[in-house]
Amino acid sequence: MDNTLQQIQRAQDNYGKMLKLLPKIRHNSEVLHQAKNIMQELIDFYENPHWLTLHDNSDQYEFDTHGNYSVLSEDAIWNVLVEYHEIMEELQQENCE
Repeated sequence: MDNTLQQIQRAQDNYGKMLKLLPKIRHNSEVLHQAKNIMQELIDFYENPHWLTLHDNSDQYEFDTHGNYSVLSEDAIWNVLVEYHEIMEELQQENCE
């Protein structure tokens, strides 16, 4: 597997992990720390200018999405990022009360 495909697959795997972790974050600080690290990897992947090239050529890459949306789709990582930030804001508000 070439480096580009490995990079895409890692991001796809991290996306799947985040989908599973998001519901658990509210109740577990260890999970929160793990989610923060994984989310940062996804952000780094998504914000890299190379992502747009990967997105534009996504039909050239075959990788396992584990039944989730592809990290090369326009909204997959963005939607996880939004949900993650919503949960973080909720947790901050709860901690301030």
